[in-house]
Parts: sequence; structure tokens; C-alpha cells
Amino acid sequence: MAKNNKVCVVCNTPYRFCNDCREFLNYPSWMSMFCSEECLKVYETMSSYENGKIDKEEAKTILGKYRGSEKYKNYKKSFATTYAKIMSEDVVDNKAKETFDKPVKVDTKDFKEREEKMNMILSQSTASQLKSNLQSESKKVYPKAIAHKHGK
Repeated sequence: MAKNNKVCVVCNTPYRFCNDCREFLNYPSWMSMFCSEECLKVYETMSSYENGKIDKEEAKTILGKYRGSEKYKNYKKSFATTYAKIMSEDVVDNKAKETFDKPVKVDTKDFKEREEKMNMILSQSTASQLKSNLQSESKKVYPKAIAHKHGK
């Protein structure tokens, strides 16, 4: 079998593995994709982070156990991007935070006037619609009585 016939999907490291070879019979199946258990764990951690199963702090703690920072420069682009995202410090824009923390003064008089006006329009509309509906329903329900009343 040729040397270094595989390339790790995480760190791009060439390595040797064969699914069908007797020599590798007792090796774990994940070796068909990853050069080491570390790369497997890095992959699982980044995947869990990207899928929302773990948060940034948990991912950072797990990745801190491995020598990922040494291999980071060799990571494939998607892994390098996720690794950088996890390891980066969150920058808080204090000016924006102050804007959200300040109470906002609202003139409730305008809202109250609008609400009263809308309620008045709705009640007038509802009353006239209800009256109209009742009149049309009474004609549908009692046509014989109306006809009888008028001598028809």
C-alpha cells in the first residue's frame, strides 16, 4: 500500500489508512476521514457549535484541550473560519449598549388619543355592521312570517 494515501478533512495532514487492508483491521473507522482522534474531536466540537448544540464558551473549553492552535494554520477554510469565530473575543460596542440601556421617553398622550379614536371607529363600524347583519338574518330566517304579515 502507498504511503500517505489519505488527507485529513480538518487539518490537511497526509496520513496512511486503508479500510480494506488487514494491517488496519483494528483501527477505528473514523480514520478514513481524520488523521487523529484530536482532529475527530475538533470536527465534532466545531460541528456541534455550528449546529447550535453547544455554545461558544463550551466549544472554546473543549478546543482548548487540544493543540488546535498549532494546527490552526493548516485547517481547511471552513474549519479555520469556525475555529477563529470560536476563539475570538466578543467585542461589545459600549456606545450601542448605552443606547439600548437608556430609557426612552414616549409621549403616551398621542397613543391614548389614537387608541380612543380607533376604538370609536371600531365600535361605530361594529354597531352598524351588527345592525345590518341582524336585519339581513331576520329576512332570511322569517321570510314566511314577513310574507304572511304583509298578506302575501
